Amino acid sequence: MDKIDRAMLLKMMDDDQDQETQNQAVDLAKKDENIEFWIQPDGYKYSWDNCARVIIEKKDKELAPYMSLLLKWLQDLNWPGALLVLERLKHVEPKFIIKTINEATQNNDLAWIEFLSELTESKTILEGLDENVKKTLLDLK
Repeated sequence: MDKIDRAMLLKMMDDDQDQETQNQAVDLAKKDENIEFWIQPDGYKYSWDNCARVIIEKKDKELAPYMSLLLKWLQDLNWPGALLVLERLKHVEPKFIIKTINEATQNNDLAWIEFLSELTESKTILEGLDENVKKTLLDLK
């Protein structure tokens, strides 16, 4: 799928479009193997919710190389698509997200840490965290 097609799909995914057009674009975008393209594309914020719909159906193995980008999407849960991504990430193997949680904690990025604390609803993620990181996240809940 070339850039022209992706740009067209992003326009079709805009939340100003009718639902049928958005759904059609999402279905076509799901066939694209370039996952990174659909992670918060610049200039298309009003398509992010539909981009998230494309991403959340991918397997953990497919998402693994993009985990840090997906977790950055959680820097603000008000961003379109952030809640969909959050729910999907609650079901990934903990090893894929622990590094980023540690990074946010080390950088003392309080807003991001607070949003990442939502991932502790997943028992598997919680069990895989370092005790200090776990305490930090649970203190925010």
